[in-house]
Amino acid sequence: MVEKIDQFKEELQSNGLRITSSRLAVFSILTHAKKDFLTPDEIYDAIKESNLKTCNRASVYRVLKSLEKIGLIKVSHFQGEASKYQIHLHNHDCNHCENEHQHYFKCIKCRAIEPIGNCLFDGQIKELNKKGFVSLSHHFEVSGFCPECSS
Repeated sequence: MVEKIDQFKEELQSNGLRITSSRLAVFSILTHAKKDFLTPDEIYDAIKESNLKTCNRASVYRVLKSLEKIGLIKVSHFQGEASKYQIHLHNHDCNHCENEHQHYFKCIKCRAIEPIGNCLFDGQIKELNKKGFVSLSHHFEVSGFCPECSS
């Protein structure tokens, strides 16, 4: 964990952001979360319940926006739900993940979220790019019942 916090602080500083108690609190909640993805309200509630009572709800949203802008967190949008966030510290292989995205399975009963492997649309996106289409994006979500909820 010490290694992650040090990397987080380095990333903040290298992107011209100060190391603040609000940023550290959001980071701490996201790295210790039992779920992979948290909404801003879940992050705020966890901060309030912890001994990290260092920021208000508006600060959580500002921190999330600034961390998303520099790529230290990933935001995912799931149909009918608030945006969800997870920490994404860069490693030496990711090239700052400029084009990386993920698709997900979401259980409609317990709301568990599971990443799905490779993108099914990369080939089609490349073909559209060749034809002159630009700034392409997509979102793909499969929903159903996870193994635990289906039994």
